[in-house]
Amino acid sequence: MDFDRSKVDKELVKNDDKEVNVLIDRLGGSLATDLSISVAFRNHGDVAVHFVGLNASAATIASLGAAHISIDRGGMYLVHKCSTAFFEWGTINSDPFDTLIAD
Repeated sequence: MDFDRSKVDKELVKNDDKEVNVLIDRLGGSLATDLSISVAFRNHGDVAVHFVGLNASAATIASLGAAHISIDRGGMYLVHKCSTAFFEWGTINSDPFDTLIAD
């Protein structure tokens, strides 16, 4: 299944009093979504995450709420420094614009 909060919530509710096993094979995604999924896993309390393939970026964040995390021998788990898009001209008005151009 695609990994979004609403689908995760539906599965967790259907399995409210059972262990839920989640297989993750995903390169990334939305940090906000995966933080939310992590909280959903933690609130459920009995989630086990298993990583296969290459997992990176926000996909690794979702697992942090699991009670148990494992990874296949050939699996990969990439954690990197946080980053965000930066556009220098996106937040200035005409006053500092001339200075920016001169620099």
